[in-house]
Amino acid sequence: MYRIVFACFVLALTAQGAYAEEQTVSASSAWDTEFDIIPDDAQNNDVFNVIVIGDSIAWGTGLITEEKYSYLVTQWLAEQINRPVNVKVLAHTGAAIMEDEAESTDPFPYPTYYPEFASGTPTLMEQADMISNPDEIDLILVSGGANDFGVYKVLELDYGIGNIDYGIGLFRGWGSSVDDIRKKAQDIRPSMFNLLSKLLSKCPNSRIVVTGYYTGISKDSKGITEVVSTIRPDSQKLPGYTELDGKNKGKEVERSNVFAITANESLSTAVDEANTNTRIADSRNLPYDRAAFAPIFFPPERCYGTDQSWLWKMEEDPITKTKKTNDDMYEIRINLLKDSGIYCKCEPCISEPQVLASSKDFINAESTAPFVEDIEKICIKYRGDKLDAVGHPNEDGAKNYSESIIRTIRAAWPTWLQPTVQSFDVSPHSLQIGESVDITYSVSGNKGSGLKQVELWRKDETGDWQQINTNILAGETGSVSGSFTDSPFAPGKYWYGVHVVDSAGNWNDQRNSNTKNIPGIYGPIEVNVEKAESALISKGYENFFNITILNSAGYRVSGADIVIDGLSNNSTNHNGELTVSLPEGNHTINASKLGYGTGNWSGYLNHSRANSINITLMPVPKHLFTINTVNSAGIPLAGTDIRIDGTLEGYSGPDGNFGIELVNGRYAIIGHRLRLDLNTIRWS
Repeated sequence: MYRIVFACFVLALTAQGAYAEEQTVSASSAWDTEFDIIPDDAQNNDVFNVIVIGDSIAWGTGLITEEKYSYLVTQWLAEQINRPVNVKVLAHTGAAIMEDEAESTDPFPYPTYYPEFASGTPTLMEQADMISNPDEIDLILVSGGANDFGVYKVLELDYGIGNIDYGIGLFRGWGSSVDDIRKKAQDIRPSMFNLLSKLLSKCPNSRIVVTGYYTGISKDSKGITEVVSTIRPDSQKLPGYTELDGKNKGKEVERSNVFAITANESLSTAVDEANTNTRIADSRNLPYDRAAFAPIFFPPERCYGTDQSWLWKMEEDPITKTKKTNDDMYEIRINLLKDSGIYCKCEPCISEPQVLASSKDFINAESTAPFVEDIEKICIKYRGDKLDAVGHPNEDGAKNYSESIIRTIRAAWPTWLQPTVQSFDVSPHSLQIGESVDITYSVSGNKGSGLKQVELWRKDETGDWQQINTNILAGETGSVSGSFTDSPFAPGKYWYGVHVVDSAGNWNDQRNSNTKNIPGIYGPIEVNVEKAESALISKGYENFFNITILNSAGYRVSGADIVIDGLSNNSTNHNGELTVSLPEGNHTINASKLGYGTGNWSGYLNHSRANSINITLMPVPKHLFTINTVNSAGIPLAGTDIRIDGTLEGYSGPDGNFGIELVNGRYAIIGHRLRLDLNTIRWS
């Protein structure tokens, strides 16, 4: 469980007296620019600080706070580290990385700054300047570049050079060719590089995740013409814009694909270049890059206007019969537009501006729009802000973003915030009953929730792993060293391992199974315990029998375990042999060695006929086992954690499948995906 604390306010760009002071919005309306998630059972009060920088994607246009990817990632972080997480959201709709002087001035600014409405300021570079505690920032989420590109260009048609007369308003000019889109998307790279360089330098202890962009229009999309005609009615006077769902749909799909592919290449390259420069400049010689790119993929059936779309779309208001968006913030935006004096009664705003002015259907509290050109601009502004959620990620789209960010964090920094085993050793590896082994270890909390305990685990030849000892820790977040002592009570082979557990319940073992074997694999470590007397089986029989163990290639195997008639515990010498004294009669001999397989012999022992036997170890056959993960609707789930008998083996692929080779036997398989609406799946 969590306690959620919101800072519910809007930011005034200029002093507006009592008007600005009276503007308050509830937490549920998603105007929260700062919030905290505090686990009820937090064991560490050290606050983890997150900054969100970016555009409308990072802001989460159309979403309430609890649905935004910044919130979902924060909730995951709080669960992982069991610490309070503070989030400051500097992102807002309309933000570009760098200021475009030609588009930086809004002729009709709102008296109060609302992140839900498009604004050129603050840019992402200016948002970076607003970070007040740079040394304390742990994670920065960044989304930017689409507004530098001018994402509306994806919807423009290409009229060819020279046909400038076709353009009107937003579409004035030559239109946009595929080459124009590609070139503008490539230009995102240097701007993002400059931003990342600034953030990496200013916030030296932070890690940064840059999210990519999705393909918004696919062959399955519907309602493209409806969107363009509603937001810009004058577009319907231009050739081709009435057929965006018809013969020109393929052009829109191509433009959308070119933008997403090229923009993501630019963003990914900017991340790589920023990391390279930082490695050169940073004297700490960190073993990891501090910035990572999170790719975003929306399949065709999830693009705009599909039945299962991950994007907000246009629909008809059943009461007014006008067009609206189906997002959670639509009515709130309408009310704020009315309060701000930017509102048209003449829905659906398709009349000529002269008619608007003469009929006084346009309402402007300050009467600052006496001219037709100004009225037209305000109408454009009104429609844009009212409908600005269209094409933005809805709840499911935001979940997809959060899952990609979480996967990127885990892949780029697997040991970050997770406990790890730094070293592990057992000595001696061979001893007699009554002697002890010393186990030493070094573990690290890696700035997570704080270390809770280190556990000693042991396994013998016939049983399963068991926890046999525990060292309690005091919530350390750095490195801790310690030791155990153990004295096995019976002869045989034993294997030792160690678990480190933090206050959030995260754990790791001697193989660092939960952090992709990083920083290393240090066990399990095998120890051979012998009786004080010779390991040679002798019951007074005079007949000696020689057993030789071979591998599948015919070579002798030393250290192979041999069990005779279910009672003996012996192993072969360096020549792969074991000599025992046995009476004539029926006997069963089983041999095995980890990594070599098993072998056996069973029969009547007659010393007058033979005094030796060879047993060949054959590898235990493995079989490909495919694990398919789907949700309750039968949709494949990519990125699902797959744990087999408690060990993380990997993640399901894009098709929801995970393949692994296993020997015949009984297994417990757990699939867990980091979505708030999906439970852990267990199979055994």
